[in-house]
Amino acid sequence: MSQRGASGRGARKGVSGLMVVLFLLSASAAVGETWYESYEKAEEALRQERWSEAVAHLNSALEQKPNSSANARTYGMRFVEYFPYLRLGVAYFHLGQADAALQAFETEERQKEIDKSARGRAELADFRSRIENRLKEESAAREQRTPQVIAESLAAARTFELQGRNEDALAALARALAVAPNHPEANRARTRLLAAAAELRREQDRAERRAGLVREGETQLEAGNSRQAAATFIEALELRRDAEVEGLLKKAQEELRAEIGGGLDAAERTRLQQAGMARATRYAEEGQHSEALAELQAVLALDPQNSSAQALAQRVLLVQAAARKADAESSTGTAREALLAEGDQLLASGDYEQALRTANRVLVLDATNERALRQTSQAYSRLSDFLLAPDKAPPAILLDDAPEVAEGTGERLVRSPDLTLHGTVYDGTPVELQFLADGVPVGSATSSRREVQGLWITEFRWQHRASSRSFALEIVALDRAGNRSRVEYRVRYVAPFLRSPWFAALVILGIALVPAGLFAYRRWRRGRLVRQRFNPYIAGAPILEQQRFFGRQQLREYVLRRISNNSVMLYGERRIGKTSFQHELKRSLTQLGDPVHEFFPVFVDLQGTPQEKFFGTLAAEIFHELAPKLGGMEPSAPPRDAGYGYAEFVLDIQRVLKALKERSTRKVKLVLLIDEVDELNDYDPRINQRLRSLFMRAFSDNLVSVVSGVSIKKHWEREGSPWYNFFQEIEMKPLDPEEARSLIEAPVRGVFAFDPGVSDEIVRRTGGKPYLIQRLCSGLVDRLHTEKRQRVTRADVESACRLEGL
Repeated sequence: MSQRGASGRGARKGVSGLMVVLFLLSASAAVGETWYESYEKAEEALRQERWSEAVAHLNSALEQKPNSSANARTYGMRFVEYFPYLRLGVAYFHLGQADAALQAFETEERQKEIDKSARGRAELADFRSRIENRLKEESAAREQRTPQVIAESLAAARTFELQGRNEDALAALARALAVAPNHPEANRARTRLLAAAAELRREQDRAERRAGLVREGETQLEAGNSRQAAATFIEALELRRDAEVEGLLKKAQEELRAEIGGGLDAAERTRLQQAGMARATRYAEEGQHSEALAELQAVLALDPQNSSAQALAQRVLLVQAAARKADAESSTGTAREALLAEGDQLLASGDYEQALRTANRVLVLDATNERALRQTSQAYSRLSDFLLAPDKAPPAILLDDAPEVAEGTGERLVRSPDLTLHGTVYDGTPVELQFLADGVPVGSATSSRREVQGLWITEFRWQHRASSRSFALEIVALDRAGNRSRVEYRVRYVAPFLRSPWFAALVILGIALVPAGLFAYRRWRRGRLVRQRFNPYIAGAPILEQQRFFGRQQLREYVLRRISNNSVMLYGERRIGKTSFQHELKRSLTQLGDPVHEFFPVFVDLQGTPQEKFFGTLAAEIFHELAPKLGGMEPSAPPRDAGYGYAEFVLDIQRVLKALKERSTRKVKLVLLIDEVDELNDYDPRINQRLRSLFMRAFSDNLVSVVSGVSIKKHWEREGSPWYNFFQEIEMKPLDPEEARSLIEAPVRGVFAFDPGVSDEIVRRTGGKPYLIQRLCSGLVDRLHTEKRQRVTRADVESACRLEGL
């Protein structure tokens, strides 16, 4: 709330209170009082200069006898001069309400009775003369005050304009225009400032949009998404040409050309262009302009002179510009209506200077807005009377960083008990500042003041640590002429839950209850699992659940450290755990919080896959695994059909990577986890060569693989193999003793137990091979269930090993 709002509301509260008092006095007088008794009391009040009381008694008399009389009979044979409107005018005169006094005098004259009284006519003429003299004095004072207000206003406006604070400059000009609406310099300055503010807003919008596009394009380029980066840079250049952005566009186009053109013959290039144009046309028709531009960049990378692609790109850019303009106008309309509604409320509350600020904001958006112009005119008119009162213009207080307003309450919310306010006070003299919380001076304040062409500018910074959750904050500015301004609102400190006493109580209660709860839960869980013949060991099938996978921690960390830049080959004997490790690696990559890369793993089982369906199988698994992240995207052709080959796969990988890059803020890594990769040993060498080219050239920044198999190492370590020296080779060995013991004991902990030395015996007998451990332990658990026991003994292990041939 500004000082105007506070002053206006204070004045209205005073008038409302006075009216209530007058009404009560009138009501009490009317009960059992005659008109002449009320009139007599009014005369006595006038003699004692109790002006408000006189008005109340006169109104009471007028309710009973509204007509004046030069010879009115009271009681018996007593007569008096009854000129209530004259007396009412006298009271209003002394109350400083000249207009009301003149209106009362005119009413008295219209009744003609006062013409019969020489004394009454003389008194009315005397007070008319006094009012006229007072009005002349006030007019002269207004004329004298006007140049001062204009000078102060223009000086402040110039200062703010030089500082680039156009909104504050417009607010300062409001005072000059309020007292002199036609002042040439003030009007020229206002027109100039509104135009500059509007142009600045448009330029800021364009600059923010362009900067955002450049940042987005650079991120896309760094992530290897050259197709989308090129489209984004083209959008940025449409807003403003720039050599640096043109250089970035050229780089993106070169990378895109190298990425798409590698390894394709003429027929495949033509087919990709046709498919890209078809998708771009469909995207454009569906209003997906960014997607259309990205597809067109790929077409132009294959054929920079493609006139159809160039024409469609230009049409898309024009449609985008029109859509941005429509969005901006819609957003502006919403902001404009909110500001206009706020302006109406401020005018109604008497906060005229703040109402002018909101009206000016609307005029920056719409210079001819009639409603804003009406608000401006009303605020100027009401502000003028206040500003031109001799020595009555109070300081103007502007806060730079008032706390946020709580919706529905009007309170100001703060999230920390430490409150800091910055602001500026403008006045014709130096000011003194006070900061009060619930009426008590609080906090520490620093301020600096300077004089600019007769206007004193005081800047302040106030700090306070709140001692209560809610308090009334009041900022008071007092100038040397005795004029006072005040800004007040209620501040509420909302403490985070972690600082509240409830949180501490919950923590203490939780600490007390946890041990008992855990003990009860463990007993209940063990009994339930025994009744269900619980057996967590899996012999033969791959481990798909994270809680059932044990060991391989060092191997997993080793692969995760290298996967961002290298492909990995896992080889080892059958049933050593390669497939289970691939599934565990998939989970780990999905959950990995890498600050640079975001991994998208896809598991592919090649067992039994013929070479003509190889690329289709890869595509089918990729689209199936990543479906939630691809937004309904489908392959360019049915991947299970025989016609789906390398060209279709390249096209689909490009689309998949583009979609993943759009949803990620980090660099995208698509990780193909290919199991049973031994199948590639029997494929046509050209398939291996084309697959390798995907990793080495076309998608080297965004595509890696972890392959696993049995006999791949001896085939792929030959110099003639396309895969020679391509993978980081890792042999999958049996589990070390500690990992093997964890696999033995952890799955049944809390349900079954092992005698001392039993786990080591199982490790020795199985050689640490996970498949054998799982098979042996599964038989041991079945034996415990059958014999209703809870501990595994050495005898149990000996018996189970004889059955398994270990």
